[in-house]
Amino acid sequence: MNKRELRRLFLEKRKSLSDDEARAVSRQLAGRFVHTFNPQPGQCLHVYLPLLRQREIDTFLLVEQVRAFYPHVRIVAPRADVATLGMESYPFDETTELALTQWGIPEPAGGEPVAPEAIDWMVVPLLACDARGYRVGYGKGFYDRYLARCRPDVRKVGLAYFDPVPEITDAGPHDVRLDYCLTPGRVWEFPPAPIPL
Repeated sequence: MNKRELRRLFLEKRKSLSDDEARAVSRQLAGRFVHTFNPQPGQCLHVYLPLLRQREIDTFLLVEQVRAFYPHVRIVAPRADVATLGMESYPFDETTELALTQWGIPEPAGGEPVAPEAIDWMVVPLLACDARGYRVGYGKGFYDRYLARCRPDVRKVGLAYFDPVPEITDAGPHDVRLDYCLTPGRVWEFPPAPIPL
């Protein structure tokens, strides 16, 4: 299936979840993240903040778990520029004030941007991913453009209600692959893409 078909299908599947189901999965994936990965003191973790009315995975629960288990990890969150379709990361701690965008997405209201090269872990939003690690987002490309500015070794982690599909048929060279995807059933790890000869 192509991205457009998958976007429509998985938006519908996500809408069919109850609030209780969505929260239970969000809590499970937050626990799975902190028990699977081991971010080191001083490392930087970028976490998207959820659009809860669209039933995105509630990453506030993940942030809560990371702060409890890894208090010396620096957490940042995105702020998007709709005019340029660009994005920057801003510090996100217990004192950070959040503002809602026109779509109802919470973003840090102030602070100084953190360089993309400083990020070690990236929790990436998605609607679906495939067995190779390609993802379907909302179609604006914010994360693919931002990830192109990050270090090649940044670890990219998706959170999903549903297991990967076999293949996204229109994934292209500009699409950045995930390294991992956490689902209710397991941790999916995607091997690096082969280097062209």
